[in-house]
Amino acid sequence: MQFLVIGDVHLADRGPRSRTPEYRQQIEDKIRWCVDLANDVRVDAIIQLGDFFHIKSPNRNSHGMVQEAAKILGQSKAPVILTVGNHDIRNDS
Repeated sequence: MQFLVIGDVHLADRGPRSRTPEYRQQIEDKIRWCVDLANDVRVDAIIQLGDFFHIKSPNRNSHGMVQEAAKILGQSKAPVILTVGNHDIRNDS
């Protein structure tokens, strides 16, 4: 079996201060590249190891960003497995 393993995407509408203004687009492009690679080499699954989002609070991530990420991942011919990282949830949920 072959897997494409992706870690710590840290997708955000606006990147950390040290990053470029195009942060979100750059991260989406990298996810798209990973999905294209997975399709080209016909992996059995894409496994994302957590910290898919940079900000823990769902109300600080736009619906548009989440929808675009789902659209990109939905183009995978293999199942996509996302695990939860510390940046994906708040301590109380």
